[in-house]
Amino acid sequence: MHPRPRSSRRRRALLVLVPVVAVAAAAGIWLTTGEEDDDVRAGNDTPAAAPTTAPSDPDSEALASLGPDRTGGAPVPTEPPAEVATDAPVPTQDAGGEVTPQLTYYGWNADIEAVEAGGIVLGIVEAGGTCTLTMTQGTTTVDVSTTAIDNATSTSCPAMTVPGDQLEPGTWQATLAYESETSRGIAEAVAVEVP
Repeated sequence: MHPRPRSSRRRRALLVLVPVVAVAAAAGIWLTTGEEDDDVRAGNDTPAAAPTTAPSDPDSEALASLGPDRTGGAPVPTEPPAEVATDAPVPTQDAGGEVTPQLTYYGWNADIEAVEAGGIVLGIVEAGGTCTLTMTQGTTTVDVSTTAIDNATSTSCPAMTVPGDQLEPGTWQATLAYESETSRGIAEAVAVEVP
């Protein structure tokens, strides 16, 4: 028996090997594309990275909105106004005029046997004015005065007393008057009983 020539063996080996390689290559291609299709169907695509922006700086945004003449740029030359508008002064009782004092307490004080009274002047805040309590019965008049003091929102007339030995028993009319360099006024009379 003669040995077969080598070239025919090689041909046979190639004939067997070529289809095996072709099948393997086809299987590899199919597996590769099949996995990609599965990833797409399953939503396994790696998402594209979202664009990132640097965090905004509120100070720089505020400066940008001011415009060039408000952000430290060159000063804008200006001229002073020819006239300055001013409002007319609002008249107040401080500027002088009539005020209305009010007796806040008054009456006979048995402990000291005297008529005692005090009051307030609304609308002005000043010290140094004169508060006068006047007691009148018929033609008889008795006055007593004290110095006003200033409060946060008004002017106060501190306690004034008229001793009982200067007053006859009966009904007296008491009035409170206020006077200063800028203001003056008198309150309505009130009745005070002296025992």
